[in-house]
Amino acid sequence: MQTQKADPFDYKLRSLAEVKEQMKYYAPDFFLQAHYKRYTAGDYRQNNPNNLDDRERVSKIYFDLRDLHLQPLQRERFIFLLGPRHNPNRPHDIKIVSKQYATFTENYFKGMETIKELYWEALRAPGDAANLRRNPYLRDIFKRRAYGRTREERLQKVA
Repeated sequence: MQTQKADPFDYKLRSLAEVKEQMKYYAPDFFLQAHYKRYTAGDYRQNNPNNLDDRERVSKIYFDLRDLHLQPLQRERFIFLLGPRHNPNRPHDIKIVSKQYATFTENYFKGMETIKELYWEALRAPGDAANLRRNPYLRDIFKRRAYGRTREERLQKVA
């Protein structure tokens, strides 16, 4: 027999209505830091007006993944949705770079919209513990550690 690797995303996603119902009572309050850097030295737009310098329009948004307060399965889904934007060497530090539009403000709003969409899509994953979902027998181990033996086990020991 050959072992098969289990799909980490083999679960039923929650509906958008369920996520919206959750967000009625809990709104995220995480801090996002946007960087705007003004390049003045070596600005070559004066010399060549047809070749616009795009360094001022780039929006870089940094945030800490732990501040989102996601459950383990939701966190895994968020990292999966980030794709190559996630750096495994710095797993908590996320950087979203947007340079699609002509101004910094438009790129900033595009980056924030991207983060919002990723967050809402990650919330569709179940909120229960990932380890218990992957190995349902862990529940019994946790119960025994927390509460000791069951009533049937105690009665068998006495008899």
